[in-house]
Amino acid sequence: MVASILLVFLGCRGAPPLRVAHLPPTSKDVIEAVLASSQTALSDSTCAGVGTETSDKTIGRYLAGYLAEISSQDARNAVTTTVIEGTEDGKAVYVCRLMIRHAKEEDVWSWGVQFAANKTDGAVLPGSLRCIGAG
Repeated sequence: MVASILLVFLGCRGAPPLRVAHLPPTSKDVIEAVLASSQTALSDSTCAGVGTETSDKTIGRYLAGYLAEISSQDARNAVTTTVIEGTEDGKAVYVCRLMIRHAKEEDVWSWGVQFAANKTDGAVLPGSLRCIGAG
């Protein structure tokens, strides 16, 4: 099952599509889809050089690095999700985001991922996974 999910995120054919459980997707659905993509290569141009280490090659390593950074008890940290309506490749979709936010004095950043889920059946669109953020 996990291999099938990963193939969908990479845009390969022949794998059953990953689908979010609810329409619109809940926070839990967004997090589940991102966790299922942990072995997906950071191949989208938005993911070039965005990890906490240059050796980060997968979505899982990219997010794990930022999650490890928010373990400080004396900072204001959060994991947030958002879902908005949008379009991708002419299709009505839910644009889903998972963000990891850190704020400690002058050190403020927010990094995460975004993907699109088809509004009619909840299928995650192949190739829609992108890295987003700043800081």
